[in-house]
Amino acid sequence: MGTIYEKVNDTTIRVDEDKQVLSSKTYNITFLKSQRVQIMSDASEYAAKRQVELDEVDTLIAECAKLGVEEPII
Repeated sequence: MGTIYEKVNDTTIRVDEDKQVLSSKTYNITFLKSQRVQIMSDASEYAAKRQVELDEVDTLIAECAKLGVEEPII
């Protein structure tokens, strides 16, 4: 059967998924758009924090190179 998307009214859709057991959920368009904005904001914040961490690690690696600190040869 797969996934079926059906318009419930002007602001809501229903998603029916057949995964051995039928699952049906409804979603309000206002909620979905709000959720998307929040997810995008969270993703941007996460990426910015990770970039700060990467910059710090890159600085430390550069300082190691300046000081002649290297990985041990095994």
